[in-house]
Amino acid sequence: MKMQQLLGPKTRGTDEVDAKTPLPTRSDMLFGYATQQAHVSFRNSKYGSWYIQTITKVFMEHAKDRELSSMLRMVNKFVSLKSASCPESPEFHGGKESCEFVDTLRDDVYFFPGIK
Repeated sequence: MKMQQLLGPKTRGTDEVDAKTPLPTRSDMLFGYATQQAHVSFRNSKYGSWYIQTITKVFMEHAKDRELSSMLRMVNKFVSLKSASCPESPEFHGGKESCEFVDTLRDDVYFFPGIK
C-alpha cells in the first residue's frame, strides 16, 4: 500500500461545526488526584498526606523556574518512592501510592513568569 493511500487524499476538504461553543467546556483545566482510582492514599499522622506534603515541597522549591506539568510529574515520582509505615495495619504496611493528574491545558503554566 502506498503512503498516500494511508494518509488519505491530498485535499483536506472543509470542516463542519458539530457544537455551538468554540472550545470544549473542560478546556484549560487540570485535575490532580492524591491516588489513582480504586487505590488508597496515605497520610502521616503528624505531617499529613504524602501528596500534600510533596506538592508543597516541590512547588516551594521549583515554582520559580518550572512549568506546572513538570512539577506534577516530580510530585508523582517522589510520592511513588515512599513506602507506608503502618505497624497497626499490616495489610497496608509497606504500601505504595501513585498520584496522578489529568490536564486539558493548551499552554504551559508558570506561577511566577519572568521572576528569576
